Amino acid sequence: MESRIVSSAEQATDIRYSFLNTLDHFSCEYVRTLWLIQYLDNKCLDGARDEEALELQICGKAEYLNKLVEERVSFLQQYKQDLEMQKGINKRYSQLLSRKKGTSTVVRQSSKTTTKKQNGKKLLLKINLKKAYRRDMELEKKRKDYLQKSSNESKKREVKDANGDEERYCFCNDVSYGAMIACDNSKCEREWFHYPCIGMTKPPSGKWYCSERCRLQGGKK
Repeated sequence: MESRIVSSAEQATDIRYSFLNTLDHFSCEYVRTLWLIQYLDNKCLDGARDEEALELQICGKAEYLNKLVEERVSFLQQYKQDLEMQKGINKRYSQLLSRKKGTSTVVRQSSKTTTKKQNGKKLLLKINLKKAYRRDMELEKKRKDYLQKSSNESKKREVKDANGDEERYCFCNDVSYGAMIACDNSKCEREWFHYPCIGMTKPPSGKWYCSERCRLQGGKK
C-alpha cells in the first residue's frame, strides 16, 4: 500500500506521467499498460538509487576503518613513548636513591663540622642536608604525578575503545563520527548521515532529504 502511495506521489511530480489522468476515455487495457510502464520505470530508478547508496556506504565504511587503524597505531606509538619515558624516570630515581644513601653515610661519618688549617686559615666544610632532601622530594613528587597522569590517560583511551553501545545512524548503520547532516524529515528513521556516505563535502544551502520518500513526507507538513 505504501509503495502505491509513493508511486502516485511520484507520478504527480513527474511530468512524464502527468498526462495519464487525461486518458480516462481510452480502453482499460491501454490505460493499464501505461500504468505498468510507469511502475516498471519507477522500480528501475529505485534500483539505481539503491546501488548508489550502497557504493557510498562502502566508501564511508572504508574511510572509517582506515581512521580506526590510524588512531590505534597512534595510540600504540604514544603508549610506547610513555613506557620509555617511565623507564628513564625509574632509572634516574634509582640513581638518586643510591646517591642519597651514599650522602647519608658521609653525613653520619662527618656529623661534626670538619675544619682544616690551610695557609694559616681555617677551611670550613658544610653539607646542606635540607636543600638536598627538598630537591629529592620534588623529584619524587614529579615522578609520581607523571605516572598518575599516564595511568589516567591510558584508562581513558581503554574506556573510549570499549564503548560500543552508541546509537547507530546513516545508511551504513554506524556510530556518529566526523561531519554529519540531519534529514529535514522529522520522521526519518536514520536521522543523521555521514558526509562520506552521501557524497557530501559541505553543508547544503537549503533543506536536505536523504531520499525522495522523505522529501515527499517533509513537503506534506
